[in-house]
Amino acid sequence: MKLRAGVWNLYNGGVDTDGSEDRLQRQLDLRADLRLDVLALLEATGWLEDGERRLLETMDRLGMAEVKLARSQYGDGRNATALLYRPERVRLIRRRVVGEGAFHHALIRAHLRPRDADLSDDSRDLSVYPTHLTDTDGDKRHADTRSWLTEPRRRLPRHPRPGPAPGRPQLPRHKRYRGVNPRPSTG
Repeated sequence: MKLRAGVWNLYNGGVDTDGSEDRLQRQLDLRADLRLDVLALLEATGWLEDGERRLLETMDRLGMAEVKLARSQYGDGRNATALLYRPERVRLIRRRVVGEGAFHHALIRAHLRPRDADLSDDSRDLSVYPTHLTDTDGDKRHADTRSWLTEPRRRLPRHPRPGPAPGRPQLPRHKRYRGVNPRPSTG
């Protein structure tokens, strides 16, 4: 079974400045057509309000279940990150919010398993870590990424890795150091 996953930045929760949710409804139409199995929703602004109404409507419309709706660290407390999954295709094995207070927006950790996999078979499991880095400046975005999430795991035993194929250049094992632009773009 192949799983379909996606990430969508809702931009202000999909709600326009006049309070209209038309944009959110158009976004949901597009997501519904994709029939995703896992969906991370960034900038779910206002989704924690009104009994999480927007989250519940989204889950109903997309036929998905909630892994977690996690509040962002910064701002006025209205912004959140959401992670959804399609229960008839994917099992939720574990979930945890691991990034509250460490990232600009919350970081959710979910351990998922395809439904057609045996419960004791973790060989096809998927770990998902949705978050949204700060949009204010490059230095803060870089600080968001300098953590245990991007550091190599030194506790795991290191096994010899095969060298590059003949004629291919050797790439760095860990390429997380990259340009940091002052504006919200990558380098």
